[in-house]
Amino acid sequence: MSRARIAVLAMILLQGFPSLQTAGAAVLEVPKDHGSIEAALEVAVKGDQILIEPGVYHESLAVGSGISIVGAGATPEETVLNGGYLRKVLSVVGVTDPVLIENLTIQDGFAGYGAGISVDGGDLTLDRVHLVGNTAAGEGGALLARNSRLTLRNCLFYANYALGGGGGALHIEGSNPSGAIQVIEYCTFAGNSGCCGGTSLTMADCDLSISNNILEDVRCLPGANPTFTCNNGAVCGVDGGFNFIADPLFCGFEYVDCRLESASPCLPENNPDCGLIGAFGPCELTATSSTSISAVKSLYR
Repeated sequence: MSRARIAVLAMILLQGFPSLQTAGAAVLEVPKDHGSIEAALEVAVKGDQILIEPGVYHESLAVGSGISIVGAGATPEETVLNGGYLRKVLSVVGVTDPVLIENLTIQDGFAGYGAGISVDGGDLTLDRVHLVGNTAAGEGGALLARNSRLTLRNCLFYANYALGGGGGALHIEGSNPSGAIQVIEYCTFAGNSGCCGGTSLTMADCDLSISNNILEDVRCLPGANPTFTCNNGAVCGVDGGFNFIADPLFCGFEYVDCRLESASPCLPENNPDCGLIGAFGPCELTATSSTSISAVKSLYR
């Protein structure tokens, strides 16, 4: 057995994603083995992992069934999929096996809906994914999910916009055929906006568990059945307890720094009933240089 395949098997055991990878899975490295993410997707099969080196990638991608896409950098900011304000960044349509996207940033997408990511009839997990500055003409500025199973963990939704619909950051409509509950936990929503309510998210015809998130405005449409527990921000649906509305005390919101000041009500030491709320812990003790959203965005063009 090759070293690459042995490494994949070890990764399966360590990361705990047995449903996403198989014993015959391969790691397809971009750009080392494949010049673009699209080229890797063209040859990827169920269970394969596409491992993307740090950098900025201007691509519009369709992800197949059972594929995982992982940024190889130390943080999500190091690996950026950028739509250049021209196109949807990523779509997942009609897949029969779970898709995982992990440890990268999806930025500056533009589309009619779900400008960063759209998923229709699929099973999608996002873990440590940052969706920044995406704009939809309709619903779901950063992400739109229809008739799918969606799991979001440790994600950031920042400065996304829905021009003519609800869900400035996220719009979820319908459940997947299995009826499995959808999950949003330990995510931060900040600076998202839109014309029609649900700055953080809008929901319709689905069951959700929403816990330990920093939220903005949310909106329950007909058929939505979310349970909110341990969130900082607006709620609708069922109140599972320990929800509140308070300034999260970001370290530097205007500088795209959504870590938390020491007095934040979202830190575990200040909220023992819930533990950490949101995607980030406390500010670093050492000084960091400041920048602006415009300067950050210019790096990714």
